[in-house]
Amino acid sequence: MEFLKLLHWKYIDNELDKLEYIPEPLMVEFKYKVLNSRINYSLQPFRILEISTNEIKNQIKAFVYNALPMEYSHVFVVTIPESITRDNIRDYIQHFSETNNVFDTTLKQFEESLTHWVEGMSSDELERWIQQQIYITLGVVLESARELGLVVHPVEEYDNSALDEILGLRAHAECSKLMLVVCGKKTDDDNFAASPFLNPIIEEL
Repeated sequence: MEFLKLLHWKYIDNELDKLEYIPEPLMVEFKYKVLNSRINYSLQPFRILEISTNEIKNQIKAFVYNALPMEYSHVFVVTIPESITRDNIRDYIQHFSETNNVFDTTLKQFEESLTHWVEGMSSDELERWIQQQIYITLGVVLESARELGLVVHPVEEYDNSALDEILGLRAHAECSKLMLVVCGKKTDDDNFAASPFLNPIIEEL
């Protein structure tokens, strides 16, 4: 029932407690929840960059196509690599080994299978798979935000090349795919958020 109550809270609110800077412990909890989202093979094929300095946020704002209240926000930029290399997979296997306290030699077959699977995809297929992993994570992001009382907007409509240049992503063989704008904390003064939630008719699902 509690989860259903959270779902009834619209993530696009008219009134936000923007002036209250989101406390660091709350942001740490939010990021921890996001990092614990489950994706295929647990091979996280993307990075999430946190941007909190006003100078960079103001530069980014100029390249977002729809106006957002970014003055009091954290901004996360989700980036993807141009490719997944054998070195990337080796690093993942080593991290898996250390985290689970197993010899990485016992993971050799898994490493070979994963390498074969990744290298068997075309660049378009790989990008499509990575984007699917991003959207699995996005679901966790939005629900974690609801639970913590944060308002988060996913943003896709922006000038990718300009943002990549600002953040120097090309030097790292990366490009941006999605922005997550943490606009502030939900406020009880938002009458719009209290209005009835418009759902499809259940019999028509």
